[in-house]
Amino acid sequence: DDLGEKCEIINLLTQQGVRLVCPLVHDQSVFGIIGLGARLTGRDYSPRDIDLVRTLVKSITPLVASYYLYWQIAHLNAWYLTILDSVGQAVLVFDRHHRLKKINRAAFELLETLGLGEGSIDDLIDHDLTSVFCEKVFGNWANRIRECASKGEQRVSLRILANCKDKQRVLSASITRTPETSPGGHALVVTLEDMTNQVADQERLFELTKLAEKGLMAASIAHELNNFIGVILGGTELIEIALCDGNIEAARERIAKLKANMAKLRNFTAGLTDYAKLKGGRQVCDLNRVVTDLISYVAAQEEFRGVEVVTDLAEALPRIPVNADAIAQVLVNLLNNAADAIKQAGREDGKIEVRTQAEDGWLVISVSDNGVGIPPEVRKRLFTQNVTTKEHGHGFGLVTCGKIIADHGGTIEVESEVGKGSTFTIKLPQTPPMAG
Repeated sequence: DDLGEKCEIINLLTQQGVRLVCPLVHDQSVFGIIGLGARLTGRDYSPRDIDLVRTLVKSITPLVASYYLYWQIAHLNAWYLTILDSVGQAVLVFDRHHRLKKINRAAFELLETLGLGEGSIDDLIDHDLTSVFCEKVFGNWANRIRECASKGEQRVSLRILANCKDKQRVLSASITRTPETSPGGHALVVTLEDMTNQVADQERLFELTKLAEKGLMAASIAHELNNFIGVILGGTELIEIALCDGNIEAARERIAKLKANMAKLRNFTAGLTDYAKLKGGRQVCDLNRVVTDLISYVAAQEEFRGVEVVTDLAEALPRIPVNADAIAQVLVNLLNNAADAIKQAGREDGKIEVRTQAEDGWLVISVSDNGVGIPPEVRKRLFTQNVTTKEHGHGFGLVTCGKIIADHGGTIEVESEVGKGSTFTIKLPQTPPMAG
């Protein structure tokens, strides 16, 4: 087949008037040919002429090969950039020195939205990671990305809050570190996706769900109260009848029953503040998912503005049966308390860190802050009495948190140093008791 193809090419060249064919060979591969027509004098090519042509071809072959290779690289680079620009996510590639080398159209448009994409894409090339993810818009995220790279983690997923004019945008970020064996050493590939609208939709759905739950709870409470009121009103009517009949003994019995029903009503209203009664509805779930979903809700709230919320979630965390709503209630309480503590401390570098890990048969969730801290005399009563360090607080929150965790067979503890911050640690058994 090869011989037939070569003969066909030679015949075609001959038809075009070619009398001398010189192949261009590089790395033992033919990448082109030079065809010479008949000499102007009409004479055949002499051996000396052929040697001269051979020498000429040898001298120009490396130049032609280099140009051809450069053309291929340019073509591949253009093709590669076309593919990058067709990707909906923002893609930024940094070299081992953290200088920007590639950026697609979606990334440039995202930076423009954030007020950073002035000029053209070419103007951003070779900019340092810190100037691309500037502190004014991204806070401390440039250092966070550097930390991920220095740890040698191949892929890390994060939620980034970016300050865009008068509002914050929530970005889903993925940081991939290429192997050291890559040409030019390892690189960092950062992909970003604007999740602001999605998070806003989730928040609206979350609020609507909570409103629906509150409506059902209010209807249930009203029903129970009506039952109590009906019994009490009926009791007062019976007392009135007994008194009208002069039956003092019957009236006393009715009053005793009325007191018993009033005591039940008092217990019922007291129980309305006890959210630990959320014992049902346990399902096997991923606590890491509970944490990440929750942080995506709360981190965009006004009280968390200026506070860096980071996570350090253990991989392959065992799934356990819990009441996810109740655990989320505990975490919301702890996160809100942490944000309040940071504001009380007046910190500009406020930071909250949520960690998860598996440890000796327990799943551990910790929430740390660098706020004002908790005095020792308050610390030991946090989960048993309605104490608070807030100006307008009532102290029910942490008592409720303690009851919810205890209902799951777990523990909640706090370590704190006044002026430096606090760490709340929740431990849940990997084989929790059945819900009561």
